[in-house]
Amino acid sequence: MKLKIIITLLFIGSFFVACSTSKETVKEEVGKTKVINKFVNDVELDISKTICWINSMPGAKPKFHVSGKFELLKSDNYNLESTKLQYIKIFQKGKELYFISPKVIEKNNGGKKDVTYSTIRGMNINEDLDVKIPLRFELIFKQEKEKLKYYIKDIKVEEVQ
Repeated sequence: MKLKIIITLLFIGSFFVACSTSKETVKEEVGKTKVINKFVNDVELDISKTICWINSMPGAKPKFHVSGKFELLKSDNYNLESTKLQYIKIFQKGKELYFISPKVIEKNNGGKKDVTYSTIRGMNINEDLDVKIPLRFELIFKQEKEKLKYYIKDIKVEEVQ
């Protein structure tokens, strides 16, 4: 009987741990309820750069561009070789503005993987994009059948004119 209870508790506990990479907590203040998002990164990265800009140079339609570079670090939580950057979701004020599949270049470098990504030609500008408000990137990695995430906050939008 005790063994069944222990196995059941372990199963339920592992289910809750494996379900999500982000959680929402509620903080109560005097007469107010405030929702606070806490994100947990599934992969370990050393970010070199993350930039986004709007190219509004004369002679072409304005485009939104994204580019970045990071090192995917070795971890026991994932296989370095099979973990690949698949998508990037871009949010502003909690709203998803872009879901992109960037051009990705990878280079294995010992116990880490150098990754560079870009949208190359850019994308049409989302009408809800406010260049004065920073963005949040959600990098989505694929490792076999599993999806892993990494969050980058407070990315400023540059303008090239």
